Amino acid sequence: NHTIEATATNICGSHTSQISVSVNETPTIEVSSPPGDCIGNTAVVEASGADSYQWTNNNQVSSQTGNPVEYTISETTTETVTGVLNHAFVSCESEETFEILAFQLPQIEILGNPEICDEDTLTLIAEITNGTPDYSISWSEQNASALDSILIIEASLGLNYVIADVVDANGCESTEGIGITVYDLPTVEAGANVEFCDQPILTNLEENFPLNGYWDGLGIIDQDNGTIDP
Repeated sequence: NHTIEATATNICGSHTSQISVSVNETPTIEVSSPPGDCIGNTAVVEASGADSYQWTNNNQVSSQTGNPVEYTISETTTETVTGVLNHAFVSCESEETFEILAFQLPQIEILGNPEICDEDTLTLIAEITNGTPDYSISWSEQNASALDSILIIEASLGLNYVIADVVDANGCESTEGIGITVYDLPTVEAGANVEFCDQPILTNLEENFPLNGYWDGLGIIDQDNGTIDP
């Protein structure tokens, strides 16, 4: 605080008057915020040093006048908070900037043939892009592979969907699924037992069901038609 003096003079004399000048402090704003978080998450930011606050909303903010506030993270932005400190006859304000750091989510693409026969080996590969390595990958099915990015299982008729989950070095997580079609194995009937004389008379085995397929065994000379030389 200080005093300013004014003096006026004319032919009649002079007169002096004084006023007192008070200089009020501006607020010193401090902001506490997390160093960064995954896209889609919220970051709680709190300011101190003033009586009231006004926040920018380059990322969506829960309240532009609250304290603390929550930012919904969609991208990396620089935000500003304006703090107002109220004095007896005047209000003083100052600003502080801070960064909202957005971590990219990892993206999963599941590669492999989702159509398979019952009891065959199903192999799927999780290909990861974006996010921050290293990645940790888990599957909805018990995995026989030594690599977590590759799923190896025996297909069964109850299997219709497989899910892969990935978490990156920042703790950001994504999930992807793939539909699986497991085809039933055919039921094969070779027909009734037959007897032959020990002589080279070629005979076709014709009572098999279903058609097609192939024959195998001692004396079979044509696997496609079931021709046997007894």
